Amino acid sequence: MPVFEVYNAAGVQTIRRNKYPRFSAKITFDGDASDLEDVVVLDEEATPEVLAKALRKAGEFLIKKSNG
Repeated sequence: MPVFEVYNAAGVQTIRRNKYPRFSAKITFDGDASDLEDVVVLDEEATPEVLAKALRKAGEFLIKKSNG
């Protein structure tokens, strides 16, 4: 199973992390920029530092994915 998955749920583009700390978030776009909103953390015991690092990695994943 991949670490990150991007999928379309009810017309909303979403990213899901399948490895600890697991989360899902809505991907929003503003011109060339994107952001993660409505983050749902699935591993509640994750510390803020660990979660922040995982969210940064999700952003890096999206940049690499968009650059092809």
